[in-house]
Amino acid sequence: MRGHGEGTILTRKRRRKDGSVAVRYVVVASKPDGTKVSRWFETRKAAEDERKRLADLRAVGRLDAARLTLGAYLRRWASDMDLAPATMKQHRNIIDNHLIPRLGDVLLGRLQPSDVDAYLSRTDLHPQTLRHHRATLRRVLADAQRDGLVMRNAAALSRAPRLRTVERTHLDAAQARALIDVTRDSKVPMLRRVHAPITVALCTGLRQAEMLALTWGDIDWKAGVLHVRHTLHRIPNAPDDVYPWQRMAPKTDKSRRTVDLVPIAIEALRARQREQAADRGGVVPLDALVFTTSAGHPIHGPNLLPPLRAALKAAGLPLEVTWHDLRHSTASILLGAGVPLPVISRMLGHSTIRVTADLYAHVVPELRKDAADRLQGALSPTSGVRRRPGR
Repeated sequence: MRGHGEGTILTRKRRRKDGSVAVRYVVVASKPDGTKVSRWFETRKAAEDERKRLADLRAVGRLDAARLTLGAYLRRWASDMDLAPATMKQHRNIIDNHLIPRLGDVLLGRLQPSDVDAYLSRTDLHPQTLRHHRATLRRVLADAQRDGLVMRNAAALSRAPRLRTVERTHLDAAQARALIDVTRDSKVPMLRRVHAPITVALCTGLRQAEMLALTWGDIDWKAGVLHVRHTLHRIPNAPDDVYPWQRMAPKTDKSRRTVDLVPIAIEALRARQREQAADRGGVVPLDALVFTTSAGHPIHGPNLLPPLRAALKAAGLPLEVTWHDLRHSTASILLGAGVPLPVISRMLGHSTIRVTADLYAHVVPELRKDAADRLQGALSPTSGVRRRPGR
């Protein structure tokens, strides 16, 4: 037996012009102030599901949430976020400029997977961009479902846009070496200052935010490794009395990792340490950031793109290469050198090996011939231990 205020389902019949009888179900529930809420449904099951949802909302004093629009909930969710600044900025851009204008008027409790599918079918955005939009909406609706505001996650049940296979821009080993050499040997100050970050990026595969968050205490000279413990984020529109930079923990446990340093990376870091000591006029403390401006301030990531373009031009390399493409270059070079995929995945800090395999599938065709040659060598009658006569 239902308790007081848990809602009632009424059956309403009407005769159609053709003589048949149409049956509809009405869910009636009471707000805490005594006013009524009613909803019409075509099936008894849909009505019962809605009655239970309204009863749950009433139990926590939120029956008015039944009329909450997706747009209103998105705004509330965005204002309550406690995420990394860059992540917050991305979510808010998606919410304010895309989800709210197109889906904001839909009642939160009435949002269907088909509504999300229709949104994701738009052709004015890249499929990968739409996947980001779906991920944001899925995360928002997961919180709404946890709070009992929706019964199911419409975004999770929608169809993810299919991605076209596109080869990622990357440098091969010879091009990467040319970029390292031209910045190390250049007489242009801007190119020399970008030598260390370019070399470290190519030799470690660090994300830009991870690299810019490194302190000298994160480098173990004796062991020849660096420890990825933080990411660096700039707080957009920070008030004058708030320091606009935050070093935050990486997103996942896999991102927190130790990366071995090759000699050319150690050489570049030693040169950077001497350069920073000269800028400071003394010894560099362990808690000082490795990569800073000449004035000792943290580097805003986008400000590294112009010197990278200048370095690419000086080396005669494609100018469309970005900082993130240096990370792709590291993975591609390692794969081409025969380094196992699990090792590369751990080095890059990917959450799963599947992420690594999907991102660098373009390198696989280049490795197939080498793999076939190695298999032939291993199975060839002339390989391995020579068989004794008569055996």
